[in-house]
Amino acid sequence: MSKSKDGESIITHLESITNQDQSWWMAEKQPSTDVNKGDETNMSVRSKTKSKQSGVSSILTARKAAILSKKFEAEKAALRLKLLEEESVQCQEEENELQILEQKQRLQEEEQKRL
Repeated sequence: MSKSKDGESIITHLESITNQDQSWWMAEKQPSTDVNKGDETNMSVRSKTKSKQSGVSSILTARKAAILSKKFEAEKAALRLKLLEEESVQCQEEENELQILEQKQRLQEEEQKRL
């Protein structure tokens, strides 16, 4: 149970990193324009901003993909753990049943020896 909580906290942490990156990107998205410098400067600023947006967008996409990958791996690990626990319980039950059958068989053999 604690392992799934740890996995959830890791996923939450990774999602918060992505949200921080996204808010940073939104702040960088607005170009700083100076009215006194004219259209040429504004075009240059827009061009640089688009370039930054493209780079930041690809970084965000890569981070989101990494987070989704980590989340998927965490879910797979949680599922594997659950299956292993169920298998362990099933094996223990089968072992207990086998021991009971062996005890019954021994008791029957002892009963037959007495007769």
